[in-house]
Amino acid sequence: MGLLNICPLCKAHAGAQVIPFASIYYYDSTEVAYGLFDGTSLAGGPEIRKIVKKLTDIDLPNNGALHTALQKFDILCHLRHAAVHAHGSIGTGNAAALGVVNAGRRLSLDIDLARVHEAAMISRSLAQEINQFLFQATFKKWRDKGLLVRDYSADRQRFMSLYSLFRSMRDMPSKALPPKAAYQKLMS
Repeated sequence: MGLLNICPLCKAHAGAQVIPFASIYYYDSTEVAYGLFDGTSLAGGPEIRKIVKKLTDIDLPNNGALHTALQKFDILCHLRHAAVHAHGSIGTGNAAALGVVNAGRRLSLDIDLARVHEAAMISRSLAQEINQFLFQATFKKWRDKGLLVRDYSADRQRFMSLYSLFRSMRDMPSKALPPKAAYQKLMS
């Protein structure tokens, strides 16, 4: 979680969290925050919401594209559970969570290549949406708490740490706003 390395507000908020002692030996100093995830499940939207709030003090929205991506990911996690832990059977708990009526018979999960691609797209979409949201939410917190002074020259180094963390080198880099233009748009 690179945000804990660059955001003083998140770092202060997460500062009281406990990590396993072994984490300091397993992760290097720039990655030790990953120890906060040891023993944590991110298998579903509610878990992701909880850990983001716990570590960053940022609430994820209950509407919009990120909310939809979290809901789809939650469904994917129920299907993953059926595939991995129930040998392809959709158990009663998963069926209920998915809103599927089984009509008294066992339901089986059938996965083909198209479904694998769909699962990958759901996961990628969630990553894109959450990254975009955290980028904007962190920028707004910095702006509102006075960590940015509304002068790009003065704010450049701090802004670039955030911009570089969340900028995707793969997803339409030619359409991405240059750093200064992104800063000015968010500052307005």
